[in-house]
Amino acid sequence: MIPCPYYFYFGVECLGCGFQRSLIALSHFDLYTSFRFFPGMIPLLCYFILELLRILKITWKGQNKAILMCGVLAIIIQVINYSLRWSGIIPWAHEIGCKF
Repeated sequence: MIPCPYYFYFGVECLGCGFQRSLIALSHFDLYTSFRFFPGMIPLLCYFILELLRILKITWKGQNKAILMCGVLAIIIQVINYSLRWSGIIPWAHEIGCKF
């Protein structure tokens, strides 16, 4: 896995920390662990899939709204997650301790 330079220099996780571990957990169909590492993963993947469909010219009515909603939802989820981690309510991604 690629180390986080933000965590390396400052000792604090960034908004994207846990993304790689979440993607690995999702590739093993472990949704719970994936959500714990990076809660915004599912809407972010939906965003990328919808963008890919748009690039491939597969469009439908309301597609742009769906793309916008998925992107905004992923950002909001990650900001809330980051805030809760800073307040100590939930553990940081590196403290979760799983097999990935």
